[in-house]
Amino acid sequence: ATYFAIAIAFNVLWRYASAGMRLIDPRADPGQVRAISRHYRYGPVFYFVAFLLAFVSVPASLGLCVALAVFFAVTGSTEKANEW
Repeated sequence: ATYFAIAIAFNVLWRYASAGMRLIDPRADPGQVRAISRHYRYGPVFYFVAFLLAFVSVPASLGLCVALAVFFAVTGSTEKANEW
């Protein structure tokens, strides 16, 4: 439930910051901002699934949480590498 709450809070913060490039550097690539928004859109859904999965199989739930952490770490680092 904690991961789900954090994902919701992060998404609300990101949506506020990125809406109309409100709190993002004007030189930032709008396509990249949209890509980040797309990646984070499904985080709360998958973390909620992991929460529900914990009632059925704790190892599967932990595995999904680890997979999500790896996904977000890898996609974030890939986007950073593309900037360079």
